[in-house]
Amino acid sequence: MPAHADFDWLIVMGGPMSIHDKSDYPWLVQEKPFIQQSIDAGKTIIGICLGSQLIAHVLGGQFAPSGVKEIGWLPIALTPAGANHPLLSGLPSEPFTVFHWHGDGFSVPKGAIAIFVLKTYLIVD
Repeated sequence: MPAHADFDWLIVMGGPMSIHDKSDYPWLVQEKPFIQQSIDAGKTIIGICLGSQLIAHVLGGQFAPSGVKEIGWLPIALTPAGANHPLLSGLPSEPFTVFHWHGDGFSVPKGAIAIFVLKTYLIVD
């Protein structure tokens, strides 16, 4: 993992695995504490799909399979908090279509902001 002095933002991307699949994906064991250390260091952190699930898990959010697999091109829309966030000013105000592949859900933990309606993307400032 990079030194925290070497970056300002951490963007944690998605993948087909679950946050609990550490036996199949051993890098998850290192990534979770690194995310927590990055939060503690005051870094801006953006999580997309699995990345937002990892951030939510580290911050104590509730995590569980949603019971529905969302796979394919589906619309999302900014939440009011997302629409007002300066990092997202270039995104459309109307719903737009993006590719989804997830089946897990989580609650938005303290310190995080849901920026899209599906709550699968988070920013921690």
